[in-house]
Amino acid sequence: MRSYYGLDRAADDAIVVYPAALDNGKGSFSWTGPDDVKGFPNDVLFFDAIVERLANQYCIDMDRIYVVGHSLGAWMANSVACLRGDVVRASATVGGDSIFTACNGPAAAFIMHNPDDNLSSFTGAERLRDMRLQTNACEMESKPVSPEEFLCQEYKCDGGNTVVWCPHEIDEDEDGTVYPH
Repeated sequence: MRSYYGLDRAADDAIVVYPAALDNGKGSFSWTGPDDVKGFPNDVLFFDAIVERLANQYCIDMDRIYVVGHSLGAWMANSVACLRGDVVRASATVGGDSIFTACNGPAAAFIMHNPDDNLSSFTGAERLRDMRLQTNACEMESKPVSPEEFLCQEYKCDGGNTVVWCPHEIDEDEDGTVYPH
């Protein structure tokens, strides 16, 4: 994930953490386990422990905690931003949705999802957008914003917790491989 995201190269004044999902023993990973309470994955507690440990070891700005993710990581980042909206300032995700529950405070959101994504539900991403719009007390009018090629729309929200929704239709990567996810 470190080489995929490249966040450490882009932000020299940030602490970047790359937690791993749980190996489910079947060749894939999950952010939830068999002991999780419905609607609350135990890995949110893992997130809490990471924040607490970093806050105890480093001088971090507790008002500048951000989460990012793609696919399964997007689901977790969006879920953490909702369940820990009192801690997370913003989330930026591609190809994922979220736990759907009452959020614990607003957090700005950048949500990118392709309608042709066959690995993660587009309707789930739309539901996520609507949940963030409601939680963040956003106006229903939007305006186009950069990057235009991703059809991004920005919603103005209370407290500066803007929501940017990008229902992009780019199905090919830079090598020409079809991959809408």
